[in-house]
Amino acid sequence: MKNTPLHTGLLLILVLLAGCSAQKNTGLSRAYHGLTAKYNVLFNASESYKKGLEKIDKDFVDDYSEILPLFNYSSKEAVSVAGSDMDRTIKKCSKLITLHSITAKPKVKDNKNLTPNQRAFFSKKEYNVFVDDAYLLMGKAHFYKHEFELATDIFRRLINDFKNQPAAFEAQIWLARIFTETGQYITASEILSSLNNNASLPKKTLPEYYTTYADYQLKQQNYAGAIDLLEKALACEKRKKQRTRYLFILAQLAEKTGELKKASEYYSQVIKMNPVYDMAFNAQINRALAYEQGFGQADVIETELNKMLHDDKNIEYQDQVYYALGNLAIKEGDEQKALAYYTRSIAANKGNEQQKVRSYLTLANHYYAIPDYPNAQAYYDSAVAHIDADYPGYNAIFTKSKSLTRLVNEINTVKLADSVLILAALPEADRNKVIDKIIEDERKAEEEARLKQQEEQLNQQFDNEAALRNTMRQPMATGSTVKWYFYNDAAKDLGYREFRTRWGNRKLEDHWQRTVKAMVTAMPGAGTETDEISANDVLAEPAYGKMSREYYLVNIPFTDSAVEATHKKTEEALYNMGVIYRDELKDLGKAGESFRELVKRYPGSPYLL
Repeated sequence: MKNTPLHTGLLLILVLLAGCSAQKNTGLSRAYHGLTAKYNVLFNASESYKKGLEKIDKDFVDDYSEILPLFNYSSKEAVSVAGSDMDRTIKKCSKLITLHSITAKPKVKDNKNLTPNQRAFFSKKEYNVFVDDAYLLMGKAHFYKHEFELATDIFRRLINDFKNQPAAFEAQIWLARIFTETGQYITASEILSSLNNNASLPKKTLPEYYTTYADYQLKQQNYAGAIDLLEKALACEKRKKQRTRYLFILAQLAEKTGELKKASEYYSQVIKMNPVYDMAFNAQINRALAYEQGFGQADVIETELNKMLHDDKNIEYQDQVYYALGNLAIKEGDEQKALAYYTRSIAANKGNEQQKVRSYLTLANHYYAIPDYPNAQAYYDSAVAHIDADYPGYNAIFTKSKSLTRLVNEINTVKLADSVLILAALPEADRNKVIDKIIEDERKAEEEARLKQQEEQLNQQFDNEAALRNTMRQPMATGSTVKWYFYNDAAKDLGYREFRTRWGNRKLEDHWQRTVKAMVTAMPGAGTETDEISANDVLAEPAYGKMSREYYLVNIPFTDSAVEATHKKTEEALYNMGVIYRDELKDLGKAGESFRELVKRYPGSPYLL
């Protein structure tokens, strides 16, 4: 049979493939496997890795009230957002190493006359120049999945098998990141220190090295060391986005260390870099507060902040401006003005949970320090309603809130008991006058609250309609149409933020809108949940409205037994107050006051000893 060109071509391909086996180490096999590894497998692995990083970057939200993190890989959300992309990266890198690794030694014709470079070549463990890149990329992917043990094993192998290669140096940097991230600071320090004076460290890895070392210093709260390293990173970093972030962090660190003039200069540089609006806005606020702080410039700073407050672009950021004005007032010693601004910050909040919590906690901490425990309790309780269990210091905040809630309940018990005992002792006419005054005050308060709520709802409606109109004016992509509210992401986001502003975080459950669910669950046909308020408590509720005398008269002790029961409640409440002050709040002065009041009122109390 006559050979055709097709047969000849197929035969040639088979011969070439046989000569390109990874079991053979020839110039042809190295070229084939290197080419395939780079432009097929490694390229796809790198694309998946980049896609994962982009998702993490898009999902990550900075909290500008804290020093910004240098890296965004610490959160649990990073794992879930980029998990599938990192899995694909790992799979592709494993494929490259399995199919294209060349570990067989090439044939040597003359062993004796080899040059040093030739001897180094023949002593290599791996002859595909892209295998070390695959190991490095696979280790990074495991790192972003928070699979630190697997990443550590890969980086260690890379360091051992590819000594003095660029990938090996980069692997050491990532190994230091693992130890920093897992709190093994001594080991991280040893690695970073060993690289510090290593002349072989490739220049392209310097930004990565300096930022990794700076992150280590930040976690150790060594701000001066972090500043020095970040300035070095800034000098060799070319990417604009990264440079802007480093400048913002440097400004925050300068502010933290009292270098206010330097902080102001860094914030100015950030603004000139034209960053995302959130960063530019916070740079403006922070620059205003850092500029000659405490040197008679408060009026200038306040004017600048008020300009920002009335800028239409900052409508959604007014809560942060009010908060900054509160901080300025505090530094100038005007507490009342500061408290007013913090309160307005909460009222102006349009869904920024971080800022809302910050304002609540600032007010709570202020009242706690006075101490004004009832006001502190109200703000701590509001803060707890808006934070998750992974919020920094959550356990301490939650514990303090619960202690204060119990304390305020006892304080209110004493106040109510004292009030009703006074009313019981008054002649009926005088008692009715007092109750009528309470009813009138209650009516005025309700009317003021109704008008205020009506005004807020109108303002909210106006803002929402304006925002929605603006959204509808946005040009749609070619061929797209708005069919329904829930297909419009902007409208959905607006509704979601409005819901959170009004209701806060609510669990998805029946009767989610009710604060007291027992009133619902006690009804026929409802569920059996009565944990929050017992059936007896519901039945004990007065059947009268707050605008009737009977509502107040029903709790007044007119009989000797009722008076005795009221005194008993007061006695127990005073003792409980003293215990909470002493054991939970560590306020021995207030504890002493409660115990002395108990002894004074009830010298025969069983709590006396």
